Amino acid sequence: MKSYEKRYDDSNCKEPESLRKIFIGGLDYRTSDESLQSFFEQWGTIVDVVVMKDPITKRSRGFGFITYSEAKMVDDAMANRPHNIDGRTVETKRAVPREEIGKPEAQATVKKMFVEV
Repeated sequence: MKSYEKRYDDSNCKEPESLRKIFIGGLDYRTSDESLQSFFEQWGTIVDVVVMKDPITKRSRGFGFITYSEAKMVDDAMANRPHNIDGRTVETKRAVPREEIGKPEAQATVKKMFVEV
């Protein structure tokens, strides 16, 4: 399998990529890198975008990833769910690195409760 190369230089980003990356699932097969970027850049500067494709057919696999320049932008995008792209409601969640997938804490969802005193 061929390794994936980033399109943009994110070496100036201060936060780890794992905190700046989101997974987008349930994409329409017509959704391109460009249309995905166009939709998600309303929440901040994108340093990488990819719609995953089958290596043989080059057809979309129905999911992709967005990497922002700052983790706060991920928070903003997540706070504005649900997202509708190319006529489909897509699933967005924080991307979990492959080596973290089996760990219970990787599946944890952060819930915030605000209490007024």
